[in-house]
Amino acid sequence: RNITALIGYQPTQHWNLFTGLSYQSFSGDLKIGTQVDYTFFDYHAHFPKNHAWGWLAGVSYQIPEYAFNTAITYRAKIKHRTNASESFWGFPLEIAPQQATEIQTPESVNLDFHTGLPAQNFLYGSLRWVNWQDFKIQPTQFAAILQSEGLGNQFNLIDYQKNQWSTRLGVAHQWSSKWITAVEGLWDSGAGNPASSLNPVDGYVGVGTGAVYHFNPKTFMIAGLHYLYFTKPDTTQPQSLITQISSFSSLEQRDAWVYHLKLAHRF
Repeated sequence: RNITALIGYQPTQHWNLFTGLSYQSFSGDLKIGTQVDYTFFDYHAHFPKNHAWGWLAGVSYQIPEYAFNTAITYRAKIKHRTNASESFWGFPLEIAPQQATEIQTPESVNLDFHTGLPAQNFLYGSLRWVNWQDFKIQPTQFAAILQSEGLGNQFNLIDYQKNQWSTRLGVAHQWSSKWITAVEGLWDSGAGNPASSLNPVDGYVGVGTGAVYHFNPKTFMIAGLHYLYFTKPDTTQPQSLITQISSFSSLEQRDAWVYHLKLAHRF
């Protein structure tokens, strides 16, 4: 969960500079129940809620007479430290002295733009990069299990193989001063194979439609509907504890419908 406060400065009619602080809370539960060779592996990790601060900054450029606006925003990673409790077969794990687990939610960069076209049409899009490649979760006792098996720091409980890219591109039409409708396409690269506990798919493609209704010049509503088709990640036959854990997650239904509703007011 994240809440962000922003402040901006407009040195000229065309340029805007903005920055702000983010207050983020992180918590989680992870349960792994799977067959490893001839043994059932039952592991549970609980991450109590932790709060931490982060920051973001960006710049935008606009040409109002052409309905053109573009902005780039950088959001920094946020570091959390939480005392994870781990258990095996329902019994607390205490193989090594307990230490706080460090978790860093990833940094990201967002590029957004929109521009006017003839006949009351608009072209808009966005490009997003997320640094999942440096994200990991490695609780103390799980690391101790790996150490006891001679695996050292070769594996993490949760990590990703690559950074994530996603984009959307759409066209909108203004029917009146109150109504705007749009259609768009979406693409997401995913964060790498194999499937993991937080990533049972490896990206998606999608299409969507939406509408904007202005109650007045400053108050409006946005509604949308999207269809997503998920890319199935590669999985391998389990040969050890680690390969089993990294490939136990799967998604049988590979598509989804997503809807959203937003009410907004500009001051």
